[in-house]
Amino acid sequence: MQRGIFWILLLFSSSLWAMPAKIILIRHADKLEQMNTGPALSPEGIQRANHFAQYYLTKFEKIPDYIIATNPNNPNCTKPICAVGTIRPLQTVAPLITEIYRRDPQTKKDLLLAPYPNKQFPALIHLLNANYLNNTFLLICLGHKHIPEFLQTLTREYQSNLTLPNKWKGDDFNTVYVLTFANAKKQVNIEILRDQY
Repeated sequence: MQRGIFWILLLFSSSLWAMPAKIILIRHADKLEQMNTGPALSPEGIQRANHFAQYYLTKFEKIPDYIIATNPNNPNCTKPICAVGTIRPLQTVAPLITEIYRRDPQTKKDLLLAPYPNKQFPALIHLLNANYLNNTFLLICLGHKHIPEFLQTLTREYQSNLTLPNKWKGDDFNTVYVLTFANAKKQVNIEILRDQY
């Protein structure tokens, strides 16, 4: 009986501590430099997304277990037809995804996840604690205004080695955050790589 209780507690505690092993966190690529930027990447942004694909495959080598980008659908829309929000995060990771599938046609179908809009950080953090993402290697692409909030939400649960910035500079499109987790200690080591691609 006691042995059964021990295993139940062990399984329960492991689900509480579930977390990816590593997260590569980036901002979406360039948008148009005008008042109405629209929802898509600029020509420069498309070029940068292509550069990112080659950069990632050279720098990290390991293919992500999942790629997470924000969902462009508006969850608060009650109209029959609704305009979508930004598709820039999806466009930014698209060349990498295409190259992954080109290299390995047997790549799993659920490589790309787009579960939440930009501002739903608690839900995204909760998703990262899901058992099926435990000890995985993730790439996450968000809007630049939301990355500091995402990191601050994350580091409320995990002790970090860095004091994180409150803002991401508007003209910074090529910084990469590498988050490595030590789940047993509830710690995250954050490495900031600047001017990468």
